[in-house]
Amino acid sequence: DVLGAILHCLPPCRIQSCHCAKGCKSAPCSDHCKSWRNLHAAILCIGLGEYTEIARLPNAVGDARELCAQANAVSGCRAEVLEKLHSEKAIRVGIGKFLDREGLKEKPPKLVCIICNGHGMQCGASVFLLPERADPNSRDCDPDKEFIAINEIFKVCFEFDSHARRLDDAQVVTFVVIVDACREFIRNGPASMQGALDPESSKAPGKWALCFSCSRDSVAMDGREGEHSPFAQGLLDRDNGIFAPGVPLKTALEEACRRLGSIAGQSGQTPLTLRLEAIDSALCISPAIHSSVDVQAQDSTTEADKTDRDCNELVRFLKDKGLSAIAVQFSETMGMELVEDLRMLQTEDLE
Repeated sequence: DVLGAILHCLPPCRIQSCHCAKGCKSAPCSDHCKSWRNLHAAILCIGLGEYTEIARLPNAVGDARELCAQANAVSGCRAEVLEKLHSEKAIRVGIGKFLDREGLKEKPPKLVCIICNGHGMQCGASVFLLPERADPNSRDCDPDKEFIAINEIFKVCFEFDSHARRLDDAQVVTFVVIVDACREFIRNGPASMQGALDPESSKAPGKWALCFSCSRDSVAMDGREGEHSPFAQGLLDRDNGIFAPGVPLKTALEEACRRLGSIAGQSGQTPLTLRLEAIDSALCISPAIHSSVDVQAQDSTTEADKTDRDCNELVRFLKDKGLSAIAVQFSETMGMELVEDLRMLQTEDLE
């Protein structure tokens, strides 16, 4: 429902009685916290678009929000959006808080996926994601301190992976980082790929993979304003994207890269993947629908839910207009379950 979708996109809760984070201070959040337990997939969608010193990206935040919405529509999968991240520390802390949820730590999911949408740049051998107040053209810019290296994201995941493996019921988590960003060079330096994206082996999760929307020294297409980037369109594709029912994540990423390469080859935006073989070939974010009957049932349920919502809105509208009698008659004619306040309406003096 709409309220559930809104709750899914809210930041982590902060209520004193809640177990999802330390120092909780506001309410309510119990249902929100419980929803992070017993998952098979947890997804963090980072949207960085409102840059102050370099060109803004009009679609990056929208891409992150839509990826989050589609993830939250999948049973057993939970996602949240991180945006308005002005510094390297804000990005790092945001990822850390996402992974530090008590619900996730009690029983880690099979998959943790971090999707980054924003500006990216390469400095020597290192590839960075830029926070929204980054100024790579500044003479005093220090990328190692002001930006977050892609391989540093895996180091944050390493702590969660270590925790999952130490549990009595040890869990093996697959960590997948997906980056839709540029990789233009901003400083002279060695262009070696060694260490550019790979985390140090001693600080890397046991199972990790990376999918980057472009190769080094190239620009990622953002798409027309108000739409999704070409790479995000591939990820969101209804039939072959990462949330398509029964489509393995590895296959979906390969298809998104193939699709992007076919439309962006002339621009030099060639996607890059690393260690996709670490993703189990049968691992799907959205489970398969096994028969045409299941498909029809799912479509019918979705349509019925929409009809119920529309009818309920109409009943409330009629009540607000002082037409309670008509509201009751309409509800009875449609064979509807009594909606909020409708039983009370029937007891009123409808004359």
